[in-house]
Amino acid sequence: MILPSQPGSWTTIPSSYGQHTPSIAGQHVPAATIGMLARIEHYHDKLPETWHYINSVAETRESYAVRRIWLAAQQYMREGSVPAKWQLIRKAGIRDDLMPAIMTNIDRAYGIICKHI
Repeated sequence: MILPSQPGSWTTIPSSYGQHTPSIAGQHVPAATIGMLARIEHYHDKLPETWHYINSVAETRESYAVRRIWLAAQQYMREGSVPAKWQLIRKAGIRDDLMPAIMTNIDRAYGIICKHI
């Protein structure tokens, strides 16, 4: 399976991608899953190393949404079905406020699904 690792680049990822429980060490996780983030954010000036580490591993909302789009696309390809574009967006749980920022990735994923099936 080919998925983008960064905008404009492509890489092959293992089929088990996204099937394990997220952890902080060595991979990106949504900032909301990191416990006590609000307290650390409040004292970020007193905890600069901790704050720097959290920022280095936490995903932005946009990158998390892009990852969900590609995981949904991967699932449709495994099922062998071609969804409507809105179905891909719904399956990935993308909110309207993120649509403009990730529309390019949605179009790419949809194009790959259509070519694959």
